[in-house]
Amino acid sequence: MKSHPSILQREHDRLDRSFANYLAALEAGSDKVTRRLSRFVAVLERHLWLEETVLFPYAERLAPGDADGTLVFLKAEHQRIRAAMIALRTTEDAAAARVAATWLAATLWRHEQVEDRVLSPWLDSHLSEPQRRTLLDLLRHAA
Repeated sequence: MKSHPSILQREHDRLDRSFANYLAALEAGSDKVTRRLSRFVAVLERHLWLEETVLFPYAERLAPGDADGTLVFLKAEHQRIRAAMIALRTTEDAAAARVAATWLAATLWRHEQVEDRVLSPWLDSHLSEPQRRTLLDLLRHAA
């Protein structure tokens, strides 16, 4: 059975590949920039939705108050990530897009680190086997 970290890791890998494709097109000045950005935004929005509608509420119900700091941080980062996506989608200046993309890359890396090194171990320590199966089912069906 795949654990929640492996599902999140698969999501992170998909995000990273999609973002790398966008960055490569941006750096090359390719005519594929808009299409690759749209693809990345779709992948990222799906990921944020999955966390906000499935993972975070499940963690909050599991142990109310216990993971508040981590979840508040991650939710706030979602807002900052969305702001960077808006900047990327609305700028027509390649230099400004590169600045926003650089900031977004650092933010996504930090965000994934918190999920992988803080949230996933926290879930591991708090989930019983039936709860783990329930979370996996929720994540699979939502994904």
